[in-house]
Amino acid sequence: MTDLIRIVERHCNNYFNPRNDPNSPERNHPPEFLELVEQIGEFIANPTEKKSSVSSETIISLHQWSKGKTASGVPVGWQQVFASDLAQYKRARFI
Repeated sequence: MTDLIRIVERHCNNYFNPRNDPNSPERNHPPEFLELVEQIGEFIANPTEKKSSVSSETIISLHQWSKGKTASGVPVGWQQVFASDLAQYKRARFI
């Protein structure tokens, strides 16, 4: 789980410490972030179980999205599936 937390931190460019230092051992992860990392881990282990939280999509798109694919059948990764959930934790790259 620790490795997955580090991967998600790197994706968000947010290391949850005052200096945003990836090498700093002190981190203060919000509980919601850790729950999201658990969901990402479950999705990686079994991508067919993830349901989209976007309610404006059509039923077909929701079904395809829940299977880890776009409407055209192209597989998507956890970065795309959880993009809206991860957005609140992202930091600008120039910080």
